[in-house]
Amino acid sequence: IRFGERLRVLESRDAQYEILTERCSTGERWYDIILGHVNDKGFAPIAEALGDMTYERGRKWEEGLDVGSGTGNTIATIERYFEKITGVDILESVLRHARDENKLYPNVRVVVGDATKLPFKNNRFDLSVSSGLSRYLPKAQMQQYVGELARVLQLGATHFESFVVKNKDDLVPVIEKESLTSTK
Repeated sequence: IRFGERLRVLESRDAQYEILTERCSTGERWYDIILGHVNDKGFAPIAEALGDMTYERGRKWEEGLDVGSGTGNTIATIERYFEKITGVDILESVLRHARDENKLYPNVRVVVGDATKLPFKNNRFDLSVSSGLSRYLPKAQMQQYVGELARVLQLGATHFESFVVKNKDDLVPVIEKESLTSTK
């Protein structure tokens, strides 16, 4: 079955993402080919800023959170700045890729969970990131997501959100914007 034919017969979001996370003949994931690595490119300035912040404070962050961690690209980029970092994604199938490709260093763990109902205790994390997740959340879910970040982050914690903006006439997002905000 060809790639397009498989997409047409799949009904569940999980199954569709499973196919999009498969690698094509060039070794790239279909998802990255379709979107042109826009999430990774959009997150690069955040990773650099996080490195600068870590250097300035003279120590690693105690515990971080990557919401919508997917196949682990973001965690692999920033894990060195944390004593511990947890990735959470709603789809077990994409987390399996992070595990299978050895992107999980000893200080990294990934768990299945919903960004609008994060499976963590209050005030747990001192820094969180997300790369591209906000693009997929409708307004009501976005409000729940921000509320959940406020709940799981410590007072004064920082959240980095990388997002892409699609121009009306573009087929795929081409404008990348980064935002640094304090959740509390």
